[in-house]
Amino acid sequence: MKTLKTLKTQEHHSDLRYFFLKNYYLIWQSRLIFIISLVLVTAIHFIKSQWLTPAFLPLCLLTLCSFLFYLLSIMTASLVNHQNYKSLFMSRRQSSKVKHRFFQLEVRKNLQEGNLTGERNPEIRDLNKAIAKIIIDVRGDKLFVIVPVPRDHLTSEALEALLPAIHKFISNENENYRFSSFERHANHCWHCQANFKN
Repeated sequence: MKTLKTLKTQEHHSDLRYFFLKNYYLIWQSRLIFIISLVLVTAIHFIKSQWLTPAFLPLCLLTLCSFLFYLLSIMTASLVNHQNYKSLFMSRRQSSKVKHRFFQLEVRKNLQEGNLTGERNPEIRDLNKAIAKIIIDVRGDKLFVIVPVPRDHLTSEALEALLPAIHKFISNENENYRFSSFERHANHCWHCQANFKN
């Protein structure tokens, strides 16, 4: 866990487990592609009653490749630093809880002359995008919270104002851990670490 303790930028971003958690939704899409492809392959088979026709091969390859990519991603991220897949999905569940707790309503509805209209708030949208990038990584007896610093100054200030509430929420969700306060690392991220209480 040297990479996440010191948070050296290059080492930190080359950590395979961190890469998986950061790109989780992109990797999750490969699972979705696999399921859709499998349904299409099965449907075409029932319609034509034959496998591996020339037109059928690309779809079969897509199904196989998407499944292998998803499986390989999970295995690589799980085995890195001798962690198991359970802690990987615990990490994702924790990150999702933070996102659902702190996401703010992006569309404001207005009633004008009897018509209901929706007006999007770009500042709230940017804040929600920043909240979606928060990563919680559970690794055995340690837990790491990484909050990337947004490029936009106003979004950065809004997210920084939320840090105490995020810290309190994560602490309450993980009562068996003792949390440090958030520390800022240049313009890269705020970082918080927790150790399991003995």
